[in-house]
Order: sequence, then C-alpha cells, then structure tokens
Amino acid sequence: APVRRSADRVAGACVLCVDNESAVLEGMQALLGGWGCRVVAARDYDSAAKHFRDNGVVPDLALIDYHLDDGADGIRTMRLLETLWGARVPCIVITADHTQEARGAAEKLGYALLRKPVKPGALRALMGSVLAVRERPSGH
Repeated sequence: APVRRSADRVAGACVLCVDNESAVLEGMQALLGGWGCRVVAARDYDSAAKHFRDNGVVPDLALIDYHLDDGADGIRTMRLLETLWGARVPCIVITADHTQEARGAAEKLGYALLRKPVKPGALRALMGSVLAVRERPSGH
C-alpha cells in the first residue's frame, strides 16, 4: 500500500530541522523521532554547519522555516548549507508567509512548500513523497 511505502521512507531518514523557535524544534524532534527519523535540530545556519563539521552527516531531507532570526531566510540558509555539504538535499520550506514571494522563492529552487500551521499527516505525506523523488534513478 502507498501509505506503508511512504512510512518506510520516512522511518530511518536523517532530517535536519532549522527553526529559530526552540519550542518548534522540540516539537519537531518529538514528532519526527516518533516516526523513526534521526533528527538534527538547529536554530540557524551556524548551528547546522557546526553539526555537519562535527559529524560529517549530510541529511536525507531538510525542514526549514522561511523566516529565521536577524532577517535571515530559510531558503538562503538552505542554499548555503548545500554549498557547505557539496550536495543538493531535498527541502521542505515551512512558512506562515502566504505571499507569492515565499512560494515563488521555494519553487524556483525546487523546494516543496508547506504552510503553517503544520498538520502532522500532511507533513508526513509530503516528506514521503519528497524522499521518494530522491530515490528515483536519474534519467529514467
């Protein structure tokens, strides 16, 4: 069944969560951990980059808030992380910003967009589909 395959893709995935709010990060760690994900939580680029430098782990998927502290935006942060990693990583941009600017910025780079408030079922389904696209062999 498709739902089972999606659940299998999510379980065991290494997921980077970037959000400037500690409560959101704690909630995501609990939710994703309950789904069997290995979660790396970071408040900003510096903490995500430090984790990579310390552990050398490139995530399977990133969940990143669009609006971060000090005027930083999640899309620019993600692009900087991909440069650091030397790899393109599937990304879901999570935002309460319903403007065309936010949607266009995510779509331009091929990132998925999920609006707040995030419903766990919608998040899990989108994670499964984004991870499924990553698994497909290129050129076929």
